[in-house]
Amino acid sequence: FPSHDNQLQSDCEKAIEYFPMEVLFFAYHSIASIQLKEYEKAVKSAAKGIELAEGNDEVLIQLYSNLGDANHYLQNDSACYAAYEKALAIDKNNSYALNNYAYFLSLGKTQLEKAEEMSKRSLDLDPGNSSYLDTYGWILFQQKRYGLAKEYIEKSLAASPNSAEVVEHMGDVYRDWE
Repeated sequence: FPSHDNQLQSDCEKAIEYFPMEVLFFAYHSIASIQLKEYEKAVKSAAKGIELAEGNDEVLIQLYSNLGDANHYLQNDSACYAAYEKALAIDKNNSYALNNYAYFLSLGKTQLEKAEEMSKRSLDLDPGNSSYLDTYGWILFQQKRYGLAKEYIEKSLAASPNSAEVVEHMGDVYRDWE
């Protein structure tokens, strides 16, 4: 059986044939392509959607975020960061864009103060979000602030105890904290 992401991607491709100016099909196609790890397709869909989304800020932010995510997985950090800068230029308080941009910066161990600031703002906007708690904890870990990192990653684990990534982050904290 095809996955939901396969079905969504396929349905969007058909819809784009009939409605090539409908921006939402490009947004959903890029999301499905990311889920399917077809990052080049995601970049193309998001870029085409961005061309069509003028004046629709909500969709534009989603498309720039999709573009940022896909470029991250393609290891194109500069394009990833540029896409998130554009998303945040539209709405500096978009918690998803703040969190993902901050996380990707922290993975690159770059601009950690900026990453911490953005992550903290995403947490202020959505304090119970386990992913945002993990991101903040991970940034603190990268800054070698292990006690605080442990505190935030524990909060994330309490909210999402089955997240392999959060468990791995906690293991990293325990490994490096002396």
